[in-house]
Amino acid sequence: MFEANRAFQEMLRKGLKPDHVTYTALIDGYCKDGRMHDAFQLHKEMLGVGLLPNVVTYTALADGLCKQGEVEVANELLHEMCTKGLELNICTYNSIINGLCKSGNIEQAMKIMEDMKESGLSPDTYTYTTLMDAYCKSGKMSEAHCLLRRCWIEAFNLVL
Repeated sequence: MFEANRAFQEMLRKGLKPDHVTYTALIDGYCKDGRMHDAFQLHKEMLGVGLLPNVVTYTALADGLCKQGEVEVANELLHEMCTKGLELNICTYNSIINGLCKSGNIEQAMKIMEDMKESGLSPDTYTYTTLMDAYCKSGKMSEAHCLLRRCWIEAFNLVL
């Protein structure tokens, strides 16, 4: 992140105006580095220069929050995103599902998967394996097995 931030500062010094892709890339880097305060400062700066965050920006922030254990704050951020007319994508949903599973809230994660399906998106292998892993780690093997069967039925039309 040091080099990326240095390049960003050099860009500003030369009078170049960063676009939403530049801001989002830096925000994502800060989030992956666990520097959520810096990520939100850059988000605020992005808004201040008149650039609107997109679904990728919000997904990076939500994922970073989830990895910090701030799943509820991430959920609030996603509600904000929806009120601004942005649609969640599979990566956004998977970030929240993963965060909920890691915090032990598998039932809420399952609800989010249902919300995802209602929005017209299909769960992918990451969605299913995240949920099955959470069930297995919590000792709920029968739920993991049921979810695996459901995955096979929904994704491959296989009936066991």
